[in-house]
Amino acid sequence: MVALFFLSTFALFAPSLALTYYMDTSCNPYPAVGRALPEALTMARRSNARLGANDPDIQVAFQRIFNTGTDNGAAVAEVRRIMGGIADMTETNDRESSGVRIYCNEDRWSLQKDRERTNKLIKKNSSRNPGDQIWIDTTNNIPYAGPPGCKVQDRIGQVFHWPRLPLQASHSTMSLCKPWIEDRIATIKEQGKRDFSRLRLTGAGLSQLLSFIVLHELTHVPPFRTKDVHPAYEWNNVVSKSTADAIRNAENYAFFGLLAVLGDANYKLEHTKPEQNWSGLLIHTPTIWPRQLFNNVRSIS
Repeated sequence: MVALFFLSTFALFAPSLALTYYMDTSCNPYPAVGRALPEALTMARRSNARLGANDPDIQVAFQRIFNTGTDNGAAVAEVRRIMGGIADMTETNDRESSGVRIYCNEDRWSLQKDRERTNKLIKKNSSRNPGDQIWIDTTNNIPYAGPPGCKVQDRIGQVFHWPRLPLQASHSTMSLCKPWIEDRIATIKEQGKRDFSRLRLTGAGLSQLLSFIVLHELTHVPPFRTKDVHPAYEWNNVVSKSTADAIRNAENYAFFGLLAVLGDANYKLEHTKPEQNWSGLLIHTPTIWPRQLFNNVRSIS
């Protein structure tokens, strides 16, 4: 459901400048996006903070999701690089200077016009199969082969980056698609006093929250550049990956951020019963960790 233009890298350095994001006016009719994005940043921030503390619950989550312990310095550094970079993102109203441009429709895309052919064996763009036709993002001057973003049925979102363009190295665009952006319960916060205990992450519920989806997409943007490592989605696939694949897979980060925030509400993974180790069963228990879930969550106006 997500296609990228770049290769993934495994690097152990932090971005030198905080990324900025720009919310296009196409998202104005969808207030769920304005509620979900701050929570996605909170998921990243709490992941980074709890990894930096002696937090046994997040250590269990890290082991389960990345298939390695927090004594693996390289793995921890990479997760903190990505989550810390997302946590530091700030909003700007200046599209031109923004690092990430967020859209809620695909009106900016048009089929590339046919060019005069020097080789008659090369088909005109209009004559090619739909999957081979070239589309152009006319706002950001990004080419793409095949229907882009939300023009594909059932696609949740897509990140685009074209490094050959004379733009800042971190420039990318993100498309968020219907029905996920339509007014709905988009965040954990909106769940109110729902009891998550005994809920299993093997179900689709929490991973369909828009805040979860936004965090997944944000991990794709430069300089983070995660991929969708097949099979990329769902809890059972996430926890079955090798450490090398887990560190590169966007969905692993989204689940880690989800558990970091749920932990602030005293929910954690069951890990005392071996038969439940890979089911993603949540239990509720008082811990010493502060409740940060509903603090400092800013809405986008």
